[in-house]
Amino acid sequence: MAAAQQLPSSLRAALTYSLGVLALRRPFIHKILDYEDEFFALLMLVLETHSLRTTDASFAESLYGLRRRAVNIKVKTKDNIHSKKKILPLDSPADAIHHNGLEKRQKILSVVFLVVLPYFRSKLQYVYNREREATLQASLWGEGEERFGNIDYFGGSGNSSASGSSSGEEASTTRRRVMKRIQKIIAACYPWIHAGSEGLAQ
Repeated sequence: MAAAQQLPSSLRAALTYSLGVLALRRPFIHKILDYEDEFFALLMLVLETHSLRTTDASFAESLYGLRRRAVNIKVKTKDNIHSKKKILPLDSPADAIHHNGLEKRQKILSVVFLVVLPYFRSKLQYVYNREREATLQASLWGEGEERFGNIDYFGGSGNSSASGSSSGEEASTTRRRVMKRIQKIIAACYPWIHAGSEGLAQ
């Protein structure tokens, strides 16, 4: 089970390295590396969907001969036994456990937990790392200095000649402030989200 859980991350690292080597000779592959998360999520979506449809297991689990089975537990009470007028043998269990294949709903949930949630978690991890680096830089260089990427070269002076360009600059500035606030909220909440997802996975 541990090897099956570590296989997707190992596969992604090997695939990223291979694409990086190929990009040295084929520059257009850099476009794939720019959208690495989306490309890998799409690849895993195809692999996991096909594997769950054919083998009732994830891609990594099927390589190790593992299968997913739905467990249906039916409890037989005394009222049910007397109503059906059946006499159970002495060695028959009161609770009947039946192992069946995965249903369609369970396969969809498996794809969500195997592909969709890891994709969003990688995006949140990226935003969290960027915000943490920005906080570290601000603590080192001071809060008053603006970073190179946040400087507004065209707005803030109030001496622009065209009112249309100034309104566009104000809209872009407001958009950047909103995005920055969202990133700060994600950075504050991500450790709790990560801990909750790891607990659910366990």
